[in-house]
Amino acid sequence: MKQVALLAFTVTIAYDVVSIWLGGSYWSHYLLQLVVPVSVAAALVIERKPLVVGGVLLGFTVVSAAASLLASMNHPHASRGQALGAAIGAASRPGDTIVTIWGHSDVTHSSGLRTPYPYLWSLPTLTLDPDLRLLTRTLDGPRGPTWFVAWSTVKHAGVETSTLASALADYYQRVEVIDGSTVYLRRGADRPAPLATRADGARRAEGGDDDARGEPFRLLAGPSPHALL
Repeated sequence: MKQVALLAFTVTIAYDVVSIWLGGSYWSHYLLQLVVPVSVAAALVIERKPLVVGGVLLGFTVVSAAASLLASMNHPHASRGQALGAAIGAASRPGDTIVTIWGHSDVTHSSGLRTPYPYLWSLPTLTLDPDLRLLTRTLDGPRGPTWFVAWSTVKHAGVETSTLASALADYYQRVEVIDGSTVYLRRGADRPAPLATRADGARRAEGGDDDARGEPFRLLAGPSPHALL
């Protein structure tokens, strides 16, 4: 019976690993689903050789806890998305709106701006707007957002983005590149370029020295947004 139970939990662990991988691994809390099957499976294995296996698992637990503690102490409290959103909010005017694509809705939340596009996360976009027609119409229409943020690039695996890229090139100009995220401003809108403060003291985007003081930085706009699409 124990052999069957161990096999069942092994299959469950394998299923969880696959589901985490298919989920895109956006957040580490996806790993929580592994806690129960791994714990029970470990208990079944420990019962066979409690001293040897238990000692190994205890050592692994202590090392993992210490590593997690050190990582949390060195990790910035404010995320990149929060810093970017706050910077855009500071550069905005009343009535401005924003769209952030492919996740990272914390940018939208931290900006304090409303969004004309209803899908703030990548999965709803891929499921409910897979051809990006609604998103493209949103950019083309009179309610087009003042700000448009691509976390990395507009491209996404398995999604046709050429129409979206054309609309972005027609109606928006690139004004900022912050930690790999590209900020676009609607053409005709006169706003200062948002300045984000690095929370982690990482190397400046233009290859300068480490910025331990967290001073603002920016890259100026290029001639065309197609370079990053």
